[in-house]
Amino acid sequence: MKRLLMTGLILTIFWSVMAQDIRLSRLYEQRELKAPAQVREQLATARQEIAFKNLKYVVGFTSKADLPIEKITGEIQIAPAQERMKFETIQKQFIAMKQLREKVPYRDLTLTPPGYVYGSPSQSSLDLRKAGYVTIVGDQGAYGTCWAFSALASLESSYKIMNNQNINASEQYVINCSGAGNSVGGLAYEAIAWMVNNHRNVADENHLPYVGADGACPAGTPATDYFAVNWGMVDPSLEPWQIAPVALIKEAICKYGVVSASVMVTNSFKLYASGEYFGFTSDYKAPSSNHAVGIIGWDDAKQCWLIKNSWGTGWGDECGFGSEKGYMWIKYNSNNIGRRAAWVQAEKKVVYPFAAGVKWHDSFCLGTEVPCVGDFNGDGKDDIVTFTRGTAADVFVALSNGSKFTGTGMKWHDNFCKGDEIPLVGDFNGDGKDDIVTFTRGTSGDVYVALSDGSKFTGTGVKWHDNFCLGSEIPLVGDFNGDGKDDIATFTRGTAADVYVALSTGTSFSGTGVKWHDNFCVGSELPLTGDFNGDGKDDVATFTRGTNADVYVALSTGSAFSGTGSKWHDSFCYGTEIPVCGDYSGDKKCDILTFLLNATGDAFGATSTGKSFSGSGVKVHDWFGLSNEIPMTGDFNGDGKADLVTFLRNTQPDPGRGDVYVALAN
Repeated sequence: MKRLLMTGLILTIFWSVMAQDIRLSRLYEQRELKAPAQVREQLATARQEIAFKNLKYVVGFTSKADLPIEKITGEIQIAPAQERMKFETIQKQFIAMKQLREKVPYRDLTLTPPGYVYGSPSQSSLDLRKAGYVTIVGDQGAYGTCWAFSALASLESSYKIMNNQNINASEQYVINCSGAGNSVGGLAYEAIAWMVNNHRNVADENHLPYVGADGACPAGTPATDYFAVNWGMVDPSLEPWQIAPVALIKEAICKYGVVSASVMVTNSFKLYASGEYFGFTSDYKAPSSNHAVGIIGWDDAKQCWLIKNSWGTGWGDECGFGSEKGYMWIKYNSNNIGRRAAWVQAEKKVVYPFAAGVKWHDSFCLGTEVPCVGDFNGDGKDDIVTFTRGTAADVFVALSNGSKFTGTGMKWHDNFCKGDEIPLVGDFNGDGKDDIVTFTRGTSGDVYVALSDGSKFTGTGVKWHDNFCLGSEIPLVGDFNGDGKDDIATFTRGTAADVYVALSTGTSFSGTGVKWHDNFCVGSELPLTGDFNGDGKDDVATFTRGTNADVYVALSTGSAFSGTGSKWHDSFCYGTEIPVCGDYSGDKKCDILTFLLNATGDAFGATSTGKSFSGSGVKVHDWFGLSNEIPMTGDFNGDGKADLVTFLRNTQPDPGRGDVYVALAN
């Protein structure tokens, strides 16, 4: 008798699906043989409705069939007026973030990918899985966390589009940290907006695995680059809770990848096993929903969306691709699908020319001390020096071993660079070891040098020049005639804008200073020196900053700086940004960098072609040099490329006070 009943059940299942020419998978057939009575009743009721309405889908004992709907959905119910207020707040945050971003002139503001990243809305069908733009099916379990899975389905898809890399972002991190919901319910587009509006990256699943229940947000920033930079509703002309038009959802899928959207789940929905699902006709005037999914494609012949759910692989179907279940074909006009439809764009991963900053020293260059960089022991690796100035006028050096600056700083000189004198570094006698120079300025304009013997700066300082760099002129160092010995230059700025040079003989700077240029570095512009064309002679550059942000260069002939100054770049080093020079590309031509020195910690660079600085400024680091720090360059590991260094000084309380960070060139 038991065998006859089982045979009857199998035949009932068989005929209910074969009548629609849709075969129930072996998995569901086997599961249904062990289905509880209440599930069998649900299946029978659903099959009667399917047969009565002549629908084209089948139902089975899915992994969610015996769970209450409220345990497997999770989109919060919210009154239209309340949601409008919430959404307006989110939009204001987005606009404020966008305006802040636009104040950074270097950032590429063309956030929308050009054209379509996959397919075209005019196609009769499309499946993002075939392009590899859909990540694995997740399982929210018996928690109301669909909103987090839907939001991250879109982020993961866009990340693959932007960076050609599959990621598995942590839904638990979004649940714990975003404020967009909890384990009972939330809104997917609010989680998306949180990522973009706050420029928040998301942890990896391996770092914070999904548990479903609410938890504490981990301290610190996740060690990922899973950022989102742009988002929007598929149809911004609609209220956010309305259903977006089919054509615009297709457009968003082709531009951005998986679209996050809402749907109303019913009993037949949770029993779906294959075919073209239809539950009820969507209400376009006053739609409601309780669940969030990802729309990953469409088929006009079926008049269906292809959706990715978050109920694991024991629900739904493969829907014509691969071997993984968890997907559904759902009619365009069914169950309010397409409500709250939103897209997100992941940030394009950038391989910066500099690695992350690493602490190479602590308690070095405190208060108002002045730091400099140079190879003081001649081993091919640049070291750091700090000048205490004031009355003590001590000079401390920390040598580089290629991975850090060794020791707590050794005193290499005292009674050098007093008061508010200006110290600089250069190899003035051409022995391969950098020495130190100080400019008294004022009315005397004396210049003193202390030579390095590899372990200290010798003597009490010898006067190498007088009447050079007077008043508030700006002195700089460079090998302007290419003889292997560094010389000195002074920029009068103001209206005269003269540039004087005194060449090194190895024991002094010769002459009273010879004018090598006039009308260069006008007003309050900032000058720098470097070998910009790679001919072995250092040249001069000036940065106008302000709103124009032009960069002019005058090349050295060995006896003058040629021309009236040629514009090598515009729109570089705005406002009060700080420019530096260094050959970070390793081609023997000096490049330029600018540090924003604000909360973003961004640094931008432009490489030298020998005749200009290329590009409109490329971000070379996204977290190096904050407010009041002092950034510089130097070859600290001896690989022939300039690295970045920043001196924190007193910007941090102990134990961070006086820290020194280095970012090595890649």
